[in-house]
Amino acid sequence: MASPAGAVRVAILGCGSMGTSLLQGFLRKRTTPVSLSLQLAACTRTQQSFDRLRATLGNDSKAIDLGFGNHAKDMAESADVIVLGCRKEDLSAALNTVQPGRSYANKTIVSLMAGFSSAELQQALTESGAPAETAIVRVIPSFAARTCTSVSLLASPAAVSQRRIDIVTQIFEQVGSVLQVDEDLLTKGVAIGSACHALAVTAVDSMTDAGVCEGIPRSTAAALAAQFLRSAAGLMADGMSPEELKSALSTPKGITLNAVAELDRGGTRRAVIDAGRGAVKYAESM
Repeated sequence: MASPAGAVRVAILGCGSMGTSLLQGFLRKRTTPVSLSLQLAACTRTQQSFDRLRATLGNDSKAIDLGFGNHAKDMAESADVIVLGCRKEDLSAALNTVQPGRSYANKTIVSLMAGFSSAELQQALTESGAPAETAIVRVIPSFAARTCTSVSLLASPAAVSQRRIDIVTQIFEQVGSVLQVDEDLLTKGVAIGSACHALAVTAVDSMTDAGVCEGIPRSTAAALAAQFLRSAAGLMADGMSPEELKSALSTPKGITLNAVAELDRGGTRRAVIDAGRGAVKYAESM
């Protein structure tokens, strides 16, 4: 496997929404200094998907080795890190195309598949001809990878070396931040993150409508809602607790605290908790 100081060959097999977002983020990051140089390859299942991906990436697609169908086998064989971006329902077909062999002992397999454990993936790989102890790392990035603001959750079995984990971490740090969690918490973490996305979409959409109702142009109201949500989230991401932020904004007869009171009166807090817990239950049932 290539060293962290050199170019790491990364093959993304399956470029749906998430795989495409990752490629967009990696390409965007090319314009800034990074600690790890990547040599990118990407393969789709069909030519139709290949054409869609090439059109989406535009001229930037020239910086990636793109292919479809059986090209996946050659890309996987030459890669240091193989990113499985397919759905778990399509994994069997993907492995039939790739035909993993004994050489996979020297590769790191990164799975983007939610709800599919590393043990389940190891079994599928072994049945397809890969070594019984393939290095598997699970990573669940977010759609914001395309703008390099993803929060990627990373989990791996204890047998995977720290060196491999460090390389995968550096790869995904190019498209945002990385949080390492125990694998048994991965699904719960993804669910809470997804619920936060739902909350953000609902909050911005609702506040945009409120602004329009009060005479603010829709584009201005939407920009205000999104930017203020980002600024509040940024402060908390930097270490300020929700209680500290609320206290800092709570001037006597202040607008923010009155808005909090209205949200509490409408049962928003309970609805948010229910949405988060419901997302976890739904994710665990998939």
